[in-house]
Amino acid sequence: MAVAGILSATPRHQGRILRSYPILGRPDDIEPIMHELEIHGIHINRVVVAVPLETLSAACRKTLLRLERELKVRLDILHHRFGLESAQKKSSETLAAITSADRAPVMQQLSTYPEKQHASPAYQFWKRGFDIATAIFSFVCLSPLMMGVATIVFLDVGYPIIFWQQRPGTRGQPIRVLKFRTMHSAHDLAGRRLADTERLSPIGRFLRRARLDELPQILNVLMGEMSIIGPRPLLPIDQSPRFVARLEVRPGLTGWAQVNGGRQLTIADKAALDLWYVKNASFAVDLRILLLTIRTVLFGERVDECAIQNARRP
Repeated sequence: MAVAGILSATPRHQGRILRSYPILGRPDDIEPIMHELEIHGIHINRVVVAVPLETLSAACRKTLLRLERELKVRLDILHHRFGLESAQKKSSETLAAITSADRAPVMQQLSTYPEKQHASPAYQFWKRGFDIATAIFSFVCLSPLMMGVATIVFLDVGYPIIFWQQRPGTRGQPIRVLKFRTMHSAHDLAGRRLADTERLSPIGRFLRRARLDELPQILNVLMGEMSIIGPRPLLPIDQSPRFVARLEVRPGLTGWAQVNGGRQLTIADKAALDLWYVKNASFAVDLRILLLTIRTVLFGERVDECAIQNARRP
């Protein structure tokens, strides 16, 4: 299980970290907190209540039961499960913990995946050096452009300017992929949940098409969470355990799947191309991807059936 955070009714806990886990808010706010996490790619499927259920407000209890009934969220009430005394005072400070098992299938598969590295240690060492040098150079050269995009985003959709989504990185470890925001708030003034098509602004649509929204990922490369070249990081729900081998390398800003069809490819074709890259990663392949990325940016995506067929060969 991956713990997404803790809910606490104690005022002194708010905004703090408890044993490396963030205090996300109060138990009464569990539903909007879950919606906010979902926007960032964190899907909650289990809630652990660490205090007697009767100590929670009636509204909170009603919300928990509705989440269990309608959204199939597993609800664990520790006092019922272990027969704990409801009068325990020590436990009253920590009211609820939210956990997510999104990574469990991936990590289970990784634990049985062979440790063999397809690329040589020398290639990995020099590739990391190339990533750092390229990221620093790109950050310096693109700083004016990034400042301009940030200003446009602020005027278009407001604060915050940077948006993050949690995605599985190398060997399934979660990373926060950074992007410029391209959507308005997830809810309208009446609290109604808006569809993605309603939230995406015309300017945001242009930023996505030109891939300018992904410029902040240069920072992910500098931090060692991503590479310039590699399989694109997927949302946890889209990362099938069948293709877990694509997590053997750092996710990239651009990759073999992106230059051979990108958004026009099926999930299976993307996975086949990513797995081909993991098996054949080299300086020559990386250079080819860089050159094809320039072509893709200038002339748009085009599907290369030959590359797909080659990737599907045993």
